[in-house]
Amino acid sequence: MKKFSVKIRISVWLTLLTGLLAGLLLVFMLSISRVVADQTAISQLIRIVRSNLAQTSISNGRLDLGSDFVFYQNGVSTLVYSKDEALLAGRLPVSVTMKEGFQNGMVRMVSTGNERYLVLDLWFPVGWESGVWLRGMMEAPENRQLTHNMLMVAFVIMPVFMALAALGSYWIARRAFRPLDSITATAASINEAQDLSSRIGLPPGQDEFSCLAATFDQLFQRLEKSFESEKQFTSDASHELRTPVSIIAGACEYAEKYDETLEERQESIPDILSECEKAGNPDMVYEFASTSKISFSGAGVAAIATSRGNLECIKKTLTIQTIGYDKINQLRHVRYFKDFEGIKEHMRKHAALMRPKFEAVLKVLEEELAGTGIGEWTRPGGGYFISFESLEGCAKAIVARCKEAGVVLTGAGATYPYGKDPRDSNIRIAPTFPTAEELSQATDLFVLCVKLVSVEKLLGGR
Repeated sequence: MKKFSVKIRISVWLTLLTGLLAGLLLVFMLSISRVVADQTAISQLIRIVRSNLAQTSISNGRLDLGSDFVFYQNGVSTLVYSKDEALLAGRLPVSVTMKEGFQNGMVRMVSTGNERYLVLDLWFPVGWESGVWLRGMMEAPENRQLTHNMLMVAFVIMPVFMALAALGSYWIARRAFRPLDSITATAASINEAQDLSSRIGLPPGQDEFSCLAATFDQLFQRLEKSFESEKQFTSDASHELRTPVSIIAGACEYAEKYDETLEERQESIPDILSECEKAGNPDMVYEFASTSKISFSGAGVAAIATSRGNLECIKKTLTIQTIGYDKINQLRHVRYFKDFEGIKEHMRKHAALMRPKFEAVLKVLEEELAGTGIGEWTRPGGGYFISFESLEGCAKAIVARCKEAGVVLTGAGATYPYGKDPRDSNIRIAPTFPTAEELSQATDLFVLCVKLVSVEKLLGGR
């Protein structure tokens, strides 16, 4: 069926449904016809026997049957029996050989050989103890001929009916899908001409196709605006890419995408100060640095790098802002690190210590939360923190759950000014102090709390 169009499939299903309904109607009519035939026969039996009962009397001990008493009428045979069930008047049908007891006022079906009879007995009392029985009998109606006739008519009419149903279904489906054909043709012409200013333009309406056409028109309008914005952006970017900041940003994106190791990334990123000087804007950038995370917390050395003109300006300001620097500490750092290569070597040692810890945390996060949609996190190539983004409104609850279970995290929203995260979703993970094994256990607990709080959040929002 998938090879055929939707119109053909709808037509086939409607035709089959119509045929099924027609078949059910035929079965219903056959059932009703049998019931009606049985009820008609029973009513006729009761009417004739009661009519003969009204013509029956006994005077002076003698049975008297009126002039309107009929022993056989319209297939109903009426017989008169004594109290002792001896036949007094009437004649049994030839095929009846059964001996059936009397039951006053009850119509019942009695079988004898291959024949079936409807039987009704009525008691005509005379005095307290005497009386006679009137028994009415008629052959039960056979519906075979009626069923045969109805089936023959159905076999003749059904093919014509199914053909008309198929043609009618296809005509209805074709008319119903005509707006969709218009939408498809318009979209194809827009695609071929690459003219996003064209619109489908169906008349407004409340039906599904009118709503779909209106949605497509809105989509084309947004696409047209997007392409216009893209053209403008391309024009602007051709100038902006010449600036040193754009050069550095482009180099960083390239390094992140294509360089495999951290060392390769560092080598591929140019020095922004040199690029600014080449572009004739040496005063454009300020670089700040500190060794507090790599030598001794709270006792590191701060540094600033910028153009010589900027440095001369800063010196004038800092000269009156501070009494003097801790020159012993500065000397200590110079002797320990010696030069920039010494700092890089020291950082490699830091990386060797930190990498297994970060990998332990990231491994658990990837295995437990990747693809769930309840958390995102950074995968840093350096630094000392992993930034985790939970569902909105869940960060404080996750930190609290972890604390109750024995794992203390940095307060939720610590990276925001005054620790106030407007979305309550950011958690800063600092996997530097514990061992890798301890971090694996702590992260297992962390992701469990993330799942619990997220489930509560999602269920509460329903």
